[in-house]
Order: sequence, then structure tokens, then C-alpha cells
Amino acid sequence: MPTNNEDEDVDDDPIVDVASFQDASDRTHNTNFAHEYIPHGMYVHSNNPPCREDANGGDYSECRELRIDLPLGAQIVDVRLIARLLKRHGGQWMVVPAGKDLAWARFNRSKITTTDNNTSVTAVFKNWSHVHTREARLEVDWRLPR
Repeated sequence: MPTNNEDEDVDDDPIVDVASFQDASDRTHNTNFAHEYIPHGMYVHSNNPPCREDANGGDYSECRELRIDLPLGAQIVDVRLIARLLKRHGGQWMVVPAGKDLAWARFNRSKITTTDNNTSVTAVFKNWSHVHTREARLEVDWRLPR
């Protein structure tokens, strides 16, 4: 159930120690990440409005696409959507499922596409808060075929 209380903490989401994902020396795969700050927008009257470029003059979300390009043939091991609320004292990072309401923000489902040159993983983070900036991160664990 979406919540409209922007100061409410979501206690059922696991907290992520992002530094633990940056040391891949003991793993059999690589980890790449994309990182974005998503500013707050205008006051909105609807829950989960479309991105600004798709809003046709109505309520909108500030949206950022996070993208990771991998070598052609990369085998994706795991995709993590991670976000936090930037407050005066800093928010905690949370791994969040796509579509999970984060009090006026959410990730859309990640997409994996392949071209003749590479494999790409993308996810859009939407922020329709009128007062809170968000920070979003897309992490992908991958390996080349053996």
C-alpha cells in the first residue's frame, strides 16, 4: 500500500552496506554500478505520476535512468536496486524491489537489452516528493562465459 508520509521510515527493507559490494576480490564475478541524485520536484496531487517528459502538463515525477553497459555475452548474476533519502543527517541505503513505494519515490522494473555491441541493464528511478532529494544506485553482478 503506497504511503504519502515522506518522513516515514520503511523498516521492512534490508539495509545495505554498499562498501561490501565494492570489493569483488573474493567473487567469481564483476560488479558494476550506476549512481544518480534525483532532485525533488513540484507538489503533486497524484501517487506515482509519470516522468516529467511524459506528463503533458500535469503532475510529474523527476526521473533518472540508470544504465550499465556490459560486454557482449555478459552473463548477469544479480541486479540490485538501491536507494536512500537524502536528509540533513543522511539516509540509510536500502535494497528495494522494483515498484516498492519509498514514500513518494520508487524504481521501475530493470530492463536487460542486448545489441550487436553490448548488453545493457537500465532502471528508472522516480521521485515525486516536493521536498526530498533521493539518491539511487543500480548494481549489476556479472561474468563472462567460460
